[in-house]
Parts: sequence; C-alpha cells; structure tokens
Amino acid sequence: MILQNVEIKKTPILVTIAGDRYFRLEKELSIVVTTDNSVAEYKVMPGFVTDFRSGGPVVDLFIKQFGSDLMQAAYICHDIAYTPMFTADGHRSHQIEKNYTDALLEQM
Repeated sequence: MILQNVEIKKTPILVTIAGDRYFRLEKELSIVVTTDNSVAEYKVMPGFVTDFRSGGPVVDLFIKQFGSDLMQAAYICHDIAYTPMFTADGHRSHQIEKNYTDALLEQM
C-alpha cells in the first residue's frame, strides 16, 4: 500500500480535554485516504476519544502529541483501528485492519 493523498474535511479539528492525555472530538470529522489501490473515507463523530499519540510524555521530546492537522488525522485513524466499534448490525469489531493503519501512520 502506497499513500497518495489525505484530505481532511470539516477542519479545524476541535477537541476538549477528556482526561489525562485524552481528548474528545467536538465536531464531526471526515478523513479521505487515497492509496494506490483504494479510497477510504473515515467519518469520526463528536465524542470520539483519542490520545493523538501513544507513548507518554517521554516520547514528546521526539514526536509531538498534536502536530499538524495531517498528523492529528493520522493519529485519529490509528486510534480508530485500535478501538473496537459497533457496526450497523450491532456487533463490535475493528473497523480498519491494524496492519493497514500502521503502514498509513508510518507514511503520513
């Protein structure tokens, strides 16, 4: 998979503090990811909780927790992949394959 484009709709990304290093999305966000073999749109609803980047304060010296809108979108997509969510039929599952989102995060 080769990342070709990322479009972030409904910016700016607005969050409020939800806890120690956790943030709650305050408005709907849409992230369109185009790769060499697919186009995926991730709609993230208000209330979604993200840490923007795992690793704790020690990692802050090397990698910003927030960064640009693009980095925030990458962190949110990564958090979506690692958070089981309810599907339309009421089942809990991971919405994005972890290998895919790890590769996406690395390229973003």
